[in-house]
Amino acid sequence: MKNLKLSKILTITLMCLFASFIAVAYSACSPKVTVVGDKDHPVAINAEIKIHIYQHAANDVDEIMEGLDDEEFEEEKPNSMLTKAISIVQNFGVSTAYAAKPKQTDRKAALQEIKLFYREAYPYLKKGILGENKNGYVQLINKNKIATKEELTKAAKIADKLNAARKDLYKITAKISGTDIRSQQEAYSTAFRSKAKKGIWIERKKGDKWIWVQK
Repeated sequence: MKNLKLSKILTITLMCLFASFIAVAYSACSPKVTVVGDKDHPVAINAEIKIHIYQHAANDVDEIMEGLDDEEFEEEKPNSMLTKAISIVQNFGVSTAYAAKPKQTDRKAALQEIKLFYREAYPYLKKGILGENKNGYVQLINKNKIATKEELTKAAKIADKLNAARKDLYKITAKISGTDIRSQQEAYSTAFRSKAKKGIWIERKKGDKWIWVQK
């Protein structure tokens, strides 16, 4: 009888040890990404959360690009409604100096600002004067080499405004979600490039290099 009890105890012990080994092995194999919201308090998140960050970015980019195929875009005119709207956003928009943690209303305001600036930049993107780079910003590239000096100057100014607005959004979403800016920037960069309209130039990784390709 004693041998039978000892055998049962030994069997249960071995099963517990085996279960513990499986749990440790699974944990070691799970893909993880380290996100640093605060350099003194690193936060480890798994790949599922990284995908979740991208999905939010992709939804935002869909909103920014909504209706682009249905609209005709011209270069900015002095008295256009677009110019007036952008002026309002600049005067009453999002401030980059946040005394407190930003709210969803700040994020929505930043998205609206980007949407307006993106429409201003869109003609230059279509002409290949601007392109979507690997870092989540638009860049002066003048791929077709046909832009005039005046167009290049205008495009550069528009790119600066759009990039400043995007940087604000990356900061806001990072603070709201408790992640770091780099993770947000990477997610939005992927979304902007993957969702860019036909004819837009984007940076794409080929092997170990990044090259400019036209969609």
